[in-house]
Amino acid sequence: MAGALIVLLLVGRPTSGAEPLPEATKARRAEMLRMADTDSPEVREVMKRVAPALEFNLRRLKQFLNVFRLSIYIANHTGLFDAGHALTLSQLGKFVAESYTGPSRHQKVRPPGSRRASTRRPSAPT
Repeated sequence: MAGALIVLLLVGRPTSGAEPLPEATKARRAEMLRMADTDSPEVREVMKRVAPALEFNLRRLKQFLNVFRLSIYIANHTGLFDAGHALTLSQLGKFVAESYTGPSRHQKVRPPGSRRASTRRPSAPT
């Protein structure tokens, strides 16, 4: 019962005062939800592309998948996958991955034992 309610909300059930959605848009939104709920080839391809950025860490991949699926639901509900917009699952996956990994993943890795100048303690006077 709750699943049917969620599907009705996310497929684009018109609210009062809004125009009803065309059947083609409803069908496209339902298809996007199906792809998000199952391991569709499109979702698998996004996961393959993101895995190296997440260092193939299974926990981080699962967290990414959950955030990615939530982003699909939100983008679908707001109409970003509709005909007037050009958002694809691949583009959304790249955006979520970039947001998820954050800027710290793009900083240079320092060799072991090296320290920044600001973290060095001044030597004690002898």
